[in-house]
Amino acid sequence: MGSQRYLLINSISGNNFACIPGAIVATYARWYRSTEMSDHNSAKDQSTTGQLPVVLKTVSIAESSFAHVEQPDRSSEERWLSYIRSLAQRELATAGVAVATEHLWRQLRTAVPTITRPNASPTDELGLSMSWNRDRHYLEIEVHPSGEYDWFYRDRTDRLSDRQRALPVEAAPADKLKLHLKTMFE
Repeated sequence: MGSQRYLLINSISGNNFACIPGAIVATYARWYRSTEMSDHNSAKDQSTTGQLPVVLKTVSIAESSFAHVEQPDRSSEERWLSYIRSLAQRELATAGVAVATEHLWRQLRTAVPTITRPNASPTDELGLSMSWNRDRHYLEIEVHPSGEYDWFYRDRTDRLSDRQRALPVEAAPADKLKLHLKTMFE
C-alpha cells in the first residue's frame, strides 16, 4: 500500500465506515446522506439534501492510521430536530408529518423535560414511528400524514397495556401519555 492515502467516511449514526482510496485528499466538510454511504461519490450540497455535515480528515496508510471522522459540535437535540426536518426533503415522510412530529416532540419535551430522543423510522404510509424501550417500559408513537398520532404503552413487568388512537397533534399530549412518559423518564 505504500504511501497511498485513504479517506474514511463515517455515517451519521457512527456505525458504518467506507474507505475510499485516492490521491491526496484535503481536509474538508461536505454533506453526506447516511443511506448513500455505500456510494462513495455521494457528496451533495446541504441546500438540496438537508444532510448533516461531517468533517473528513485523511492520513496516509504509512502513518498507520485511517482518517478520522468528526461529528460536528451540535447537541443531540439539534441533530434530532434536523433529522425530523429532513424527512420530507428525502421523501421519507410528508412535510405535514415532519411539522407535526416536531410540534409533538416540543410538547412532549415540555411535559417531560428528561425524555430522551426516541428510536425513529419512517412508515410505509409516509408517517413516522417513534419508540422508547426503557427497562420494563415500551412506548411507541406513530405520527400519520393526517396530522393525527397514535400511541401504545406496555409495562412488561405488570403486563399493563394502554393506547389511544387518532389524537390531533395540535392538542396537548393526552394526560395518560404524559403519565406513562413520566413513569419512564423521571
